[in-house]
Amino acid sequence: MADEQGIFSIAAALSLCDKSADRRKQAALDLEGAVRTLLWGPPQGVANATEQISRYIGLLVEELLKSAFPARRKGGLMGLASTVVAMEHAQAQQHVLQLVPPVLDCFSDEDSTVRYSACEAFYNIVKVIRGGVLPHFGKIFDGLCRLYADVDLVVKDGAQCLGRLVRDVVTECRDFNYGEIVPMLATRMRVLNPSIRTLVLDWIEMLDWVPQVDMIVHLPEYLDCLFGILASDNRENHDRADTILEEIFEEIKSSAAERPARARRAISDAAKTAAQRCRAGERRPEEETMVRCRALKFLLQLLLLQKDIDSASDVISLEPEAHASSSSAGPRWAGSGLNLGRASVRRGSASGAGGVGGLKQLLPVILKGAFTCLDDKDESIRHKAHELNSALCTTAKQLDRELPVEALVDVVLGVRETSGATGRIPGAVLPLQCITWVHLLLQKSPSRVLRPQVRDQLAETALAALPHSDDKVATAALNLLARICVASDEASAPKSRLEAGSPDRLLVNSIGTVAGTETAHSPLFPSMCQRLFRLMAEDSMVLRDRGELAFRHLCRAVGSVGDQGVGAERFFGTAARAVSEEKDPRFARQLVRVLNRVLLTSPETRDLRSRLRAEAASVQPMNGTADGSEPPLPVQLLQAWLYCPVCALGLCMWLHWFGLASSITGWLAAVEIDEEVGKQLDDLIDWLESPIFTRVRLQMLEARQRPLPLRAVQRLIALRPQERALNARLEIVGTRLLLDRLDLRRGCVALAPGTQGQRSGAAPSQEARVKARTQAKGSQAAQKVPPELLATFDAIAQSHGW
Repeated sequence: MADEQGIFSIAAALSLCDKSADRRKQAALDLEGAVRTLLWGPPQGVANATEQISRYIGLLVEELLKSAFPARRKGGLMGLASTVVAMEHAQAQQHVLQLVPPVLDCFSDEDSTVRYSACEAFYNIVKVIRGGVLPHFGKIFDGLCRLYADVDLVVKDGAQCLGRLVRDVVTECRDFNYGEIVPMLATRMRVLNPSIRTLVLDWIEMLDWVPQVDMIVHLPEYLDCLFGILASDNRENHDRADTILEEIFEEIKSSAAERPARARRAISDAAKTAAQRCRAGERRPEEETMVRCRALKFLLQLLLLQKDIDSASDVISLEPEAHASSSSAGPRWAGSGLNLGRASVRRGSASGAGGVGGLKQLLPVILKGAFTCLDDKDESIRHKAHELNSALCTTAKQLDRELPVEALVDVVLGVRETSGATGRIPGAVLPLQCITWVHLLLQKSPSRVLRPQVRDQLAETALAALPHSDDKVATAALNLLARICVASDEASAPKSRLEAGSPDRLLVNSIGTVAGTETAHSPLFPSMCQRLFRLMAEDSMVLRDRGELAFRHLCRAVGSVGDQGVGAERFFGTAARAVSEEKDPRFARQLVRVLNRVLLTSPETRDLRSRLRAEAASVQPMNGTADGSEPPLPVQLLQAWLYCPVCALGLCMWLHWFGLASSITGWLAAVEIDEEVGKQLDDLIDWLESPIFTRVRLQMLEARQRPLPLRAVQRLIALRPQERALNARLEIVGTRLLLDRLDLRRGCVALAPGTQGQRSGAAPSQEARVKARTQAKGSQAAQKVPPELLATFDAIAQSHGW
């Protein structure tokens, strides 16, 4: 096996592999003594001694370490250890390439005793060579990970001793590249083995204490893995990881005063990682509860720390400005305006919004993390998420121009994409909070929110929230739509309003021009209504379940701008035009039914109804205007209502256009009434007995002076002869006519105007009778149905195939 002319005999080499522990120990001691004698004995040349030791090390590696027998491999490891122990650091340094790789290969040996011997041998090698082994640090760390994960407890204990020694050696080395350690740690931290995670935590704690290592700089590389260890079942590792997180925050906090730029960058990096950790786990979300709670707490700490840093920066920047307020270096008025001196420029540069980090960059990141937990199944997570969201709202209210509107809008819009994430419950909390944030952005920076691209995206999001099962969400979405329209109108207001001291002046001062002028000729409200109607056309459930609610809220909210009732008038005018342009006849009928119900019954349209009654008494249906302008609102509504004949009939009777109502009733009698129309007629008959049509019922009692209401009701009875309510109403009218006839016979009929001078109880004169008859004929002629309206109705009926 060995050359007898070498420094050792075959017997000495074989004794390292002996079964007896005493003989192996003695052989190792003999080997150590022989090496010492070779190095410090009779002079034979340093080169000759080094060459002999190198040859013998190669002999041990080739003949023993690569043997198939575990006993010989252990003997070879013992021989290498004895050889290194006999040498000094400088001498052993020359044999690093021969010593380190073979021993590291034995870390993965199949025999546990060989692995322990390798651990013991490498311990002796590192103890002598020290920093000379660090060029092989990557392989050394991989070997340590394998030893830490070993199933044999003895090997684990040996690995822990070796790990402590390697950490000491790394600490001693001044020129070691610590940057290459952190990626190795991050890679190994993702391994679920608790022993390997223990090794990684040992290294992180050690590096954090090394003065020449700034672990805050490498925070993005290992922070996510620290949060991952928090989900571990190993309580010790969990506590150590939590302690390290707290120490990281304290280190950032302690350095914020002296190194604010470093602190801002660290806060930015840490916030991104913590926000990602707020998401529910995909495999075992129940294990991630503790991780997400800790991430939310960490985000809140970072937010408050960033606020303190920015506040301190503002205070520091204001101090020199205060001292220089009377000097030429400060701000001063020039001929063209305000001239900013050095103090003002310094204040702008110290602001947290500039550079890396700051609240401007931090708010969207943290808000995204809070949103992912607001509707979580776990109560503790929801509580911390609401606490964080409240702090974010408070912070956002304190920002002015630095508010990152576009980034925050992107976060709000991104909520729809993550609404089905694991561990979340469908509810109203998250949509309501999103809408609350949009209101906040509108309040703080309306000019930026009302930019067409941002505004349209928010409107689409609000429309998408209408089908939500919770009424609060639908109501909030409608209020948001209304406020966007109102804000758009205010931004597009004439300049005279702004110069008069209107609040809109702030919009001009902030961007230089009136915000929203690009939509001044095409207002937002009509396009928003078109989107709303299109959504209802695509999803009939929205029209059925949310149509009346949507129309009522839009009337109320938009009506708060300008004179009372303008909102309802504006909405119904827009809706009437939309119905007239609708190409789907079925949807047009359904839409008109909902609009008609809101118009006649909703308290939000009370003022509009008063105006319609006043205008209806002075205009004629479909007569148009001489100057070619739009017809009055009652006529516009009637044109749209004709798409649903029964609704048009009800509107005509409510407006007291009884001649047109009789014509529509006659047309209905000429066509086949299907189930849908029959149900609509039944609803109209029920309305005739409600307070909505009280004035109509009162006019029916004056059948002699006003026969048209009675004629319309008689035709309606012909359509629904089984309706007892109409028959009963007709009996009441008949009773009233009988009473009038009795009064005429008794001479108690009220005199026409101009006959009051006649004596009481006398029959009216022939002149009075003729005058009353003329007035009745004039009333009938005034409500004669114009042919243009009948032609329009016939065209609509023909196009719909009625």
